[in-house]
Amino acid sequence: MPPPCSHSPRVTAKILRPSCFLFLSLLLSTPSPAQDPATKKLVTEANRLHETNSSPDFDLKKATQDKKDSVGAFSDALRDWVESRLPSSKSALGAQSSSLQNRLNDDLKRAKVLPPVGKMDDYGYVNRLEIFQPREFPEALAVVAGITMPCGTYDSFYVYDYSGGPPLRVLQSRSSREHDEGIRAIYFSNRDTSGGRLILTLRTGVQCGSSWNRLSYDLFRLIPGTGPAVPVFSGEHGIWLADGDVLHAQVTSDEFLIEFRDQSINPRFRNRTHLLRYSIGPSAVERIDPVALQPQDFVDEWLTRPWSEMISRSFADNRDDLEKWHDTIARNPVAGNIDVVQPCRDVPDNWKVAVTLNWIGGKKLPNPRPVYFLVHELGKYRFAMAAIGNREPDGCPGKTPPVSANPSLFETDAQKNGSVPVVPF
Repeated sequence: MPPPCSHSPRVTAKILRPSCFLFLSLLLSTPSPAQDPATKKLVTEANRLHETNSSPDFDLKKATQDKKDSVGAFSDALRDWVESRLPSSKSALGAQSSSLQNRLNDDLKRAKVLPPVGKMDDYGYVNRLEIFQPREFPEALAVVAGITMPCGTYDSFYVYDYSGGPPLRVLQSRSSREHDEGIRAIYFSNRDTSGGRLILTLRTGVQCGSSWNRLSYDLFRLIPGTGPAVPVFSGEHGIWLADGDVLHAQVTSDEFLIEFRDQSINPRFRNRTHLLRYSIGPSAVERIDPVALQPQDFVDEWLTRPWSEMISRSFADNRDDLEKWHDTIARNPVAGNIDVVQPCRDVPDNWKVAVTLNWIGGKKLPNPRPVYFLVHELGKYRFAMAAIGNREPDGCPGKTPPVSANPSLFETDAQKNGSVPVVPF
């Protein structure tokens, strides 16, 4: 017996069985992944961005703006495509969250917007889609969506809140600086007493060769029932991305801490541990200790940060003199050899740090001479500048050289699948 819709050459379309019409009607009316509006838009914008890979740049300014507009349009299309496939309710989120990312990646593959071999550095493909429920915010779904560009991906970050039932987009974060295209890490705080929370994003620039980069950090506050998350604080800093890409962070309901490597004033060491710790108040953000983990790094920090940050870390009874020294020698770029880091034998908790400054304000000094910094250690990785002079301070004999190790506040925690601070403040 022939199958319901088979026919011999002598059977015309006029006498096809009614079941065949039903089967063909269902077949034609079932949308494929490439036929739904969100996928059509995604493919259209991908193709439009592909065309810019080979378009001549006769007008560089116009070509750059056109590229930026096309990247934005493709990112919007990818966001809308993801949102068209998100679980529709809090209960659906619980049932679908474990398989959601695999399902969406399969759909992207069928839509042919994943980068083929040899096209990873071309514009116009989806190269990153990460979906997760933050441990600190289980009622939410976080999405990182990245599209290809030369040497990396242009990443967008979204947070969807399911607390009220259907998903509500409460955060959208995209590149806003010249060198912050890629999402490096994301951190959520637990709730504060009012139910609000902080969200920290860390970004780095896309580049092909150098280990030196820019670290961009953006902090947002999300308060339930008040609309989207609002920006609280942001900033930039240099970063050294080598030796295992050392970058750690944590965020609580009222502060955040970032630890990473960046350049040292001492060319012998190339890089050192840097710390950015900020207290987040209702209306103000303040940098708090620690700013360094050892005396030599504190001197480095004191010489490379503005006086507004160092005034509170300088002895009050010697502050006028210290401010004059800061105005004279703490003019970036500054560089010099850290020659001696000596604990003071006769003055407890004091350290002598001798630095031969070679460059100040980008100008090479014709006759470099050592400058002596007297650093007072306050405990718990807190330091204060006590005095500066061209002569060795009394009570500090010795020529102990600086250490080359880079200390850290963090250690790997396998159970938490990440790093955690090991020293309470």
